[in-house]
Amino acid sequence: MKKEEIERRFLLYPCRVKSFLKKNSIKYELLKIKQFYLPSLENEAIRYRKENGKYIKTIKRGEGLKREEIEKRVSKKEFRSFLKKRLGRVIKKRRYKAKLGGTVYEIDEFKGFLKGLSILEAEFENETEALRFKPVPPVSGIVSDEITSLRKFSNKALSLSSFIPSLKCEEKEPFVFFKKDENFYKASLSFEYHPFYCLRDLLRISFYRLYGSVSANTEAILSGDEDAERLHQFRVALRKTRTFLSLFSPFFKKDFAKKLEKELSFVMKKTNAKRDADVYVEKIAEYEKILPEEFKNSLESFKESLFAVRRKESEKLKNFLKSSKTRKSLRKIERLFFASVFKEKSLSPSVISVKKLLKKRYEKILKKADGISLSSSSKEFHKIRIEFKKLRYLSEMLSLILDAKEFERWRKRLKEIQTVLGEHQDLVVERERLKILFSIEEKNDEKSRKAVSYLRKSMKKEIMKKRELFIEKFKVFKKEGEEFLNFLSCPRRNSFESA
Repeated sequence: MKKEEIERRFLLYPCRVKSFLKKNSIKYELLKIKQFYLPSLENEAIRYRKENGKYIKTIKRGEGLKREEIEKRVSKKEFRSFLKKRLGRVIKKRRYKAKLGGTVYEIDEFKGFLKGLSILEAEFENETEALRFKPVPPVSGIVSDEITSLRKFSNKALSLSSFIPSLKCEEKEPFVFFKKDENFYKASLSFEYHPFYCLRDLLRISFYRLYGSVSANTEAILSGDEDAERLHQFRVALRKTRTFLSLFSPFFKKDFAKKLEKELSFVMKKTNAKRDADVYVEKIAEYEKILPEEFKNSLESFKESLFAVRRKESEKLKNFLKSSKTRKSLRKIERLFFASVFKEKSLSPSVISVKKLLKKRYEKILKKADGISLSSSSKEFHKIRIEFKKLRYLSEMLSLILDAKEFERWRKRLKEIQTVLGEHQDLVVERERLKILFSIEEKNDEKSRKAVSYLRKSMKKEIMKKRELFIEKFKVFKKEGEEFLNFLSCPRRNSFESA
């Protein structure tokens, strides 16, 4: 049968369509589809499709809104014989047909190598009707962009692709996205990015922003800025860079990401001593408040030693940051701004890749955290702390491309848990360092030793309180995490202009 097909197509956020339709009480008809294409002319598509037990051959000519379509039923034998002569891969998808506002919506949820891709199609009697069409709620809430005229999203083009295409990828360098007066001291990602623009550019911009923080804080430290926040932000920027290198390593060529991550890890370790000294100096007043009256003013010699250690570590840090080896390691981050270090699959949509990773990290953290108890080792608590940091950084990245409001409570819970685990780790380190630093100080007397012993016992109690608090907060996080995953099943976006 020959007919004219007038159709508009829309890209949807990665969505569990069945759950979405059921949640919104939308009745639908389900079709399970398997289809492939044969070699043909440029503006022609020859398709064989299996649809709920029926076998159909379709020839389409033209592109965009209006196309010519010739369709006929064929045998299973013919379908199988041409399967061997196909062009590209076999496409598998589930089609949900639902009628809304007088229009039949066909939502294709792709499977296999195209998993994560969902496309809405709607056919019309004439062009006027087609041009007037606008998706209605609630479907309109998960529509990203129209792709009617984008050839790369045609089923034929998708069968030839090794990954889901993105709407856009830039070759220009990432610094064009920021103003020259951008404040880079804070190691935060504070820009908006279209969810269906490619992952490669999202990473390039993120690395550029973080490198700005590394550089700005390095220069501040070397110029004599003694604010502990400078080193803190330097470390946060470096940690986020390492985390993204690790999590997205499959998208980089060869072992580049692993090698750079290793170098940056060495730089981080060299800043630990100064960071610990900063924490001690910040906490010394709290230590003194903890001590009973009989031990007041018994830490004077220890305080002198502590400040001396910080001065010494401050000079060592400056020398380390000034060294050509360190400068060279940090400058390697600049290579991440260029497209050449990324694999082709990094051209896939950012929302699909980041969402998939976030879900995977969440499931991993549930397994690990469920095994944590009050009697677990400090090492185990530190490991789970690192996992929560990775999850938080991924959430921060996803909030750049989806509805940030939906992330507020989730990110608040993540921050609360990370803070508790961070305080736990600080107490563990401080308690041990207190013992080491005090043992090498010759001027300490019996009263001072008793004061330090009292502090270490108090810290032990605080460590146990932090563990109890983590277990309590994790229960809340786990419960609310399920709500967040429901949001991820059919997310919404921030406001972006159509591509």
